[in-house]
Amino acid sequence: IMDHLRRDSIKLHKIEYLVIDEADLMLNMGFMEDVKQIIDKLPSGRRILLFSATMGNSVEQLINETMTDAISIIIESDTETVSEIQHAVYEVNQDNKYKAFTDLLVRENPANAMIFCGTREMVNVLFHKLKRDRISCGMIHGELDQSERQRTIDAFRDERFRYLIATDIAARGVDFDNITHVI
Repeated sequence: IMDHLRRDSIKLHKIEYLVIDEADLMLNMGFMEDVKQIIDKLPSGRRILLFSATMGNSVEQLINETMTDAISIIIESDTETVSEIQHAVYEVNQDNKYKAFTDLLVRENPANAMIFCGTREMVNVLFHKLKRDRISCGMIHGELDQSERQRTIDAFRDERFRYLIATDIAARGVDFDNITHVI
């Protein structure tokens, strides 16, 4: 949107609603000033809806600086957090990381695992290393188009492979049943 505003290729004067999903993530990634500039270009009667799993300082700051008569709706989950979740931390140096990871896959033998990487590049590298080692997996990240991400998600749900490698951003809002491991 900012690119369109700079090129004057978008008009916002008729916008009635601005909806921002995952507001906490967007603002924490450094888009606060961009969001404020977009809001400044909207007509005065517009409504802003922010959706967020957490109510952090950045979300509260945006509310305080851009909204009047804001209403918070907090929905408590009916589902309990699974009490049997086990956490484990493995400290390894960078040179041994992949070997330790594949050893863990062999030892734990997860039925379905989500494997998170910090960047798209890391997702790509891990995907290709696992494929090279004949370990069936899929990957999703923001550089893939939506149809390709959806095909991969559907294949994972249909159990055509057991390991889905993703960036945290690409996997937000995606829900799977029966995940046995999150790495």
